[in-house]
Amino acid sequence: MRAGWFGQDQERTFRRTQADKANLRAALEFCLTAPGESQAGLELAGTLWFYWVGCGFLAEGRRWLDRALAQDTAPSHARAKALWVNGYVCILQGDFAAARPMLHECLAMAEVLGSDLPAAYAVHRLGCAELLAGNHARAQELFEDALGRYAALGELNSNVIMARIELAMVSAFRGDLDEAVELCLRTQRVCLAHGERWAYSYALYVLAFAACTRGDLSQAVRHARECIRINHTFRDLVGIVLPIELLALLEALSGAAPRAAVLQGAARTIWSSVGLSLFGSKYFNAPHDTCTELARGALGDAEYEAGFRRGAELTLGRGGRLRAGRPPRPG
Repeated sequence: MRAGWFGQDQERTFRRTQADKANLRAALEFCLTAPGESQAGLELAGTLWFYWVGCGFLAEGRRWLDRALAQDTAPSHARAKALWVNGYVCILQGDFAAARPMLHECLAMAEVLGSDLPAAYAVHRLGCAELLAGNHARAQELFEDALGRYAALGELNSNVIMARIELAMVSAFRGDLDEAVELCLRTQRVCLAHGERWAYSYALYVLAFAACTRGDLSQAVRHARECIRINHTFRDLVGIVLPIELLALLEALSGAAPRAAVLQGAARTIWSSVGLSLFGSKYFNAPHDTCTELARGALGDAEYEAGFRRGAELTLGRGGRLRAGRPPRPG
């Protein structure tokens, strides 16, 4: 199941997991209520990281992981995995206060267990927390540390690729666009060689951000739309909403303020299913804030709010143009 997520079977793995979700929920409930099954519950909840994170089930994943971690607190490899996975989920929800203690516990447990692998994942996700908090120098240190650990262990999967892309995000936010683009292009080659599409889509987001920053709006639009199309395949809400926020800015910069307002409204609805809007991050919020200023300035408050409300009423199921990475018609 988890192994199928990295490679040519990624989309098929999503469909199979989605089709089997009732059985997986039943298995988790059994493991967390039947005597002697708590370790199996931790293992299953952690193994499903790709489903919780990559397929739009952050809130549900956190509920299962919270329950599993509360059920069995003894040091174990299964608990260490569940700790870093839940830390990852919490970070994407913007709950850094919950994430950091779990990741530090995972680090300490890895030392007790004499296992380097959970430590690599914990260091990686601590880097994510620093990235979203805007501590870019520290984030870079942690991502490079994690990538060194992954390389020493021979680990290569979607998480490892995401660490490379997150390192590119650090470069982009620090203004080193050439480095960000080069990191993404190198990572894309690895993705294409292995048939990896989910992490590949986040490289497209960074490339879109870099193109937008450089003023190449048409290229930015192409990358952002492709990012949305890929992530809609997996129903990855984070991977859908981030490029929608960027597309809204691109519409505003192109003089299409009505469409920008609709896209911002659509993004707000998606964020409500993810957690804290734009992770509470200054740097991820920057395109949103600039777009709001431009669109409000062009439309006035009343027209902007009307477009925003129309967008907020959209769902991914109804918004066919939205799924295709194209702005819904504002009227």
